[in-house]
Amino acid sequence: MIKTIHPTSVVALMAVTIVLLVADASAQLPSVDAASKPAGTPFGIRRAMPRTVGKAELFDRANKVTTFALDKDALLAEDARTLGGPQRVAIVQDVNARTAVDGQWSASDDGGWIWTIELEAPGADAVRLRLHPWPPPTGAELILYNADDPAESVGPIAAAHPTVADVLWTPMVFAERVRVEYSLPEKVDPADPKAQFVIDRLANHYAIERAFGGGQNAAPLACHNDQRCSPQFDLEADGVGAIFRTDDMVGFFCSGGMLNRTTQDFTPLWLTATHCGVTNANAANAIVVWRWESNVCNGGAPNWALLPQTPVETVLSRDEPTDWTLLGLASIGQVPGGTSYLGWDANRADDDINVTGIHHPRGSFKRISFGTKTGNGGTRPDFDNLPACRGGSAYRVVWNSGLTQPGSSGSPLFDNNDRVIGTLSCGSTPTCFGTNTSSYGRLDQAYSDIERWLDPVDPVFVDRNTVAFERGTNAAPFVNVTRGVYAVLANSTLNVRAGSYADRLIVDKAMTIRAINGAVVVGQ
Repeated sequence: MIKTIHPTSVVALMAVTIVLLVADASAQLPSVDAASKPAGTPFGIRRAMPRTVGKAELFDRANKVTTFALDKDALLAEDARTLGGPQRVAIVQDVNARTAVDGQWSASDDGGWIWTIELEAPGADAVRLRLHPWPPPTGAELILYNADDPAESVGPIAAAHPTVADVLWTPMVFAERVRVEYSLPEKVDPADPKAQFVIDRLANHYAIERAFGGGQNAAPLACHNDQRCSPQFDLEADGVGAIFRTDDMVGFFCSGGMLNRTTQDFTPLWLTATHCGVTNANAANAIVVWRWESNVCNGGAPNWALLPQTPVETVLSRDEPTDWTLLGLASIGQVPGGTSYLGWDANRADDDINVTGIHHPRGSFKRISFGTKTGNGGTRPDFDNLPACRGGSAYRVVWNSGLTQPGSSGSPLFDNNDRVIGTLSCGSTPTCFGTNTSSYGRLDQAYSDIERWLDPVDPVFVDRNTVAFERGTNAAPFVNVTRGVYAVLANSTLNVRAGSYADRLIVDKAMTIRAINGAVVVGQ
C-alpha cells in the first residue's frame, strides 16, 4: 500500500552516532513497479489571481519593455537541420527592467507595496524571465501572467524557489505580453537594496506552436504515434514529461520521466540524458512541464497556459559513459497529483523483448514508439563532438512502429513488464521510409551511481568533509544536505555531521534531522 506523506520537518538536537552495517549486494538487483501520486495532492506551480487585475493604469506604455521580433522561419529552418541532441526551442534576449528605476511602485491595500511592469516579446509562444538577485525579503512574492488573460498566471513565487547563484529563471508564461507583479509586505521599504532586483534576460520560446502543426520546419515526422491513442500506456505516459533548460543565450528541450523508489514515498526523482546538458551550474534554470499531450487521440493542443510546471532543484547524479542524469525536482508539493512514478528494473535486459518508448520529439507533444531490443551494441554521445555519437554498449532498439527525434533525448525505455530500463541517448537518422534504430543508456550500468536514491539506506549520513564515493552511509556519507534529503526515507533520520552547509532548501516530508558531533548550520 502506498502511504501519502504529509509535509513536516522535525529537528532533533540530541547528538548521537549511528553505525550502519551494509549487507553484501546479491546478484539480482532490485526492481519496482510504477505508482501514481494521489490526485488530491497539489497540482504543480500555483496560479494565484494577480492583485493588479482591473488596474490597467499600473501598466502604462512608459512602463513597458519590448524586445525585437525573432525571424522564426529562419530559426525553424536551422532547427530542421539538427539531427541529434537536445532540441533548441528558445532564444534568450537582453532586457533591462530594474525595480529601482523602471516600472511603477504603488501602495497596496494591506500596507505593503506592489511593483508592476509589462514585457512584450512580439510573436513569442511563451516567455521566461531571468532576474537577480533572488531570494527577496520574507513575505515578498512574484506573480507573472498573460496580459490578455490574468487567469493564465504563475505564482506566487517566493524565496524558496530554486536559484543558481541568486539568479531566478521564472516558470513559463504562454503569452507574448507578460505582466509582472512583485509585492512587498508591510514595513519593507521598496528602496531597500535587499528588496530590489533586475530583469535582465527574456527567453523567447518561438517553437511551441509547431508542436501541433503551427509551423512545418523542424516539425516532427508524420510517422509518429500519438500516445493518447494507446491508452494501455497511460500510467507510464503520466510519468513522462518535457524538460526546458534555459541558458544565457539559448533554451533547449529534452524529455525525461519520474522514477519510483523501492520505498514508494513519492520522492521527486527525474531521469534524463546527460547530453541534455543539465548540470549543477544550471539545474535551477531548468523546469519540467507536464501533460504536454493531445487532448484526445489525434486531437488538438492542450491549454498550454494551464499545464503544470515543476522547477528542478538539483543534480543528484550525472554520468557521461551511461548518459544517465538523475535530478531532484523541487518539492513543496509542486509535482502534480496523478503523476506516475515509473517502475524500473536494474537488471540487464534480455535481447529480443518488446520495448516501448514514450517521448517528446522535436519539442513536440507526447508520442509513443514500439520496437524490439536487439542487443547491447548501441551508440552513445561523443561528448567532445556533440551531437555526434560513437560506439558504446547502450541498448540497441529497432522500431516496428514510430521512431525518435531530437527532443526525445532523455526519455525512458520500457521493457515488456513496463519498467524503465534505459534513457534515450542516440539514434539513426530518422525516416518514415526505412528502418529506425535508437540507443538507450542502460540502467543496469548506471544503477551503481543512483541506487542510493532509488533503493535508499536507512538512516542517511551527511558530512561536508567526505572524500569517499557518496552512498549516504556512515562510512561514505553525502557531501551536502540536499542529496541527503532526497535520499532519506520518510519518517526516518538524516544525520548531519558538524559544520556549515550552503544548501538552501525546504523539507516537505517527515524526517528527523539530527546534528552529530557538534553544531550544524544550514543555508549560510
